[in-house]
Amino acid sequence: YEGWYREDINSTHTTFLIYYCSPDNFADDDYSEEYYAIQIDTWGTDKDEVEKQYKKVKKLLKDNDFLWLESNRDYENDTKIYHYADRFNTNIEVEG
Repeated sequence: YEGWYREDINSTHTTFLIYYCSPDNFADDDYSEEYYAIQIDTWGTDKDEVEKQYKKVKKLLKDNDFLWLESNRDYENDTKIYHYADRFNTNIEVEG
C-alpha cells in the first residue's frame, strides 16, 4: 500500500513511500533517467510474519535493480507493532 501504517489492516502488511524523485543522466540539455528514493515499511504484530514478508519484499526489490541503502528495526511498545523500515533507490529510464 502507498502511504504509511494502516490501522484498518490487522494482518502483516507493507507500505511504500517515494520520498525523493529527480531527473538524472543529463545530455544535450535533457535527461534520460529519473532517480527514485523510496522507503518500504513492513508492519505487524507477529515478529516472524513481519520478518518473512520483509525478506520477501527486500529480495524482490534487489532482484529488480533497486539498491538497498539502509534499514531500521523497531518494536513500538505503545501499539505492540513491529516496524521494519528499509530505504532503496533506483534509476528508471524515461522516453524522450
